[in-house]
Amino acid sequence: MAEFNGASTLQELKIGHGDNASYGEDNSVSKAKKFQTINRILILRLNTLVQEGQSQFQHQVSNHLEELKTVSSWIDAKDVTTSGPSVTKANFENFRR
Repeated sequence: MAEFNGASTLQELKIGHGDNASYGEDNSVSKAKKFQTINRILILRLNTLVQEGQSQFQHQVSNHLEELKTVSSWIDAKDVTTSGPSVTKANFENFRR
């Protein structure tokens, strides 16, 4: 299991991003958390490049921000190991009358 942090290379992050993008299909909270971490690191790295005048990375930053919102919501709905008050979340996505 690879760990991703500030010392990870851009290539390692890109590979990890692809490997963990299937968190939803695999129904894997672990993959989702890795995907979340990778997106956070990529946002920070790419934002630095944008601030240095390399505006071609602005679109990628926007994409990673959207992915971060999506995966964070998914984790909130699926992760039962988080501590805190007990909350039951209902999903009516496939509800039929």
